[in-house]
Amino acid sequence: MTSQILQLIDEYCAHRLEVDQKNDNTVENERGRLMHLVYWLGGEDILEAPNMKPVFAEYLKGARRDDRDRPLSAEYSRKVVSTVKRFLRWLRDYHDECQPLRPIWIESLRPPRQTTETPKPKAVPHEQMIEIAEAPVEGLREMRIQAAACFMYASAIRVGALVSIRLRSIDLDARTIMQLPSLGTQTKNSKAAITYLLNDEVILKPVYEWDRAAREVLPEDAYWFAPLSPLHGGIDTSCPVIGKHRTHAVRKDLTQWLKKNGFPHLTPHQFRHGFGVYGLTQSKDMADVKAVSLNMMHENISTTEGIYGVLAASDVSQRIGALGNTGTAKEDNNYDLVMNKLELIERKIDRLIDRTK
Repeated sequence: MTSQILQLIDEYCAHRLEVDQKNDNTVENERGRLMHLVYWLGGEDILEAPNMKPVFAEYLKGARRDDRDRPLSAEYSRKVVSTVKRFLRWLRDYHDECQPLRPIWIESLRPPRQTTETPKPKAVPHEQMIEIAEAPVEGLREMRIQAAACFMYASAIRVGALVSIRLRSIDLDARTIMQLPSLGTQTKNSKAAITYLLNDEVILKPVYEWDRAAREVLPEDAYWFAPLSPLHGGIDTSCPVIGKHRTHAVRKDLTQWLKKNGFPHLTPHQFRHGFGVYGLTQSKDMADVKAVSLNMMHENISTTEGIYGVLAASDVSQRIGALGNTGTAKEDNNYDLVMNKLELIERKIDRLIDRTK
């Protein structure tokens, strides 16, 4: 029966790619989560799932698919259950023989109850980010990875978008990043958005320096995280496409450079986390929170707050103590200036899109 469920998973993944228009990474992640369903069934028919013991939540408590001696995280368990429920609904919709899987049972599936406190997301602290931005570099490779780290923190850009974004999509003078799949940027779920950089001179300094170096030798349609030549070590001006595993170069270079300068191991996503935590702790009202959420390309504010809204006790104390002492509200006299700037950006995007057609 294992081969049968694997075949159904293959059909489901093909449906997600072709009909639901999900990207390869999303579908492969879902395939990996569905393997937990396969292991839980242990060769039993899928129609026997409602009667299986232990129940799926109990299985997940002790489940692992690697050699680590730790349970699955609460967030990953939630994703596994969500994917399994979506798969089971699909089975009922597209396979008549799976109709006995009652919707009430499918919707009853839950991740295991967490008995321990949910850990805070690991994030690069703002103070450490300043140190990273001011750390020494030797050669273009170190210059590029330092700039990439600062760029990820200042913009909250994901690593997949970082390695695929073109020079033409970045306007540092306006601190504007056009994460548009139509311009070649590979975003999560192919979502399009205009995002912005934090206005921090120290953190942006390495970004400006790398940007100037890249633009001196590359055309506007070249990659911002430009490939380096293995022959002469300079920027490779003859590389029109990036490799499938380009993000590995970011992780490898980042690990080596951070270790060389005495920093702890950090992943690209922890720089994005850093933006989220710093953004929310600096937010003064819901408009600021909404801006942070939009810049992270989240579907809604609740996503942002749920992941990054865990404040330190001292920060909560300061904010509660400051309530009622906000002072005189300032009028926003920059409305016309902001609207004019938005119109300029929109015109620029239209020109870029027309150029790619």
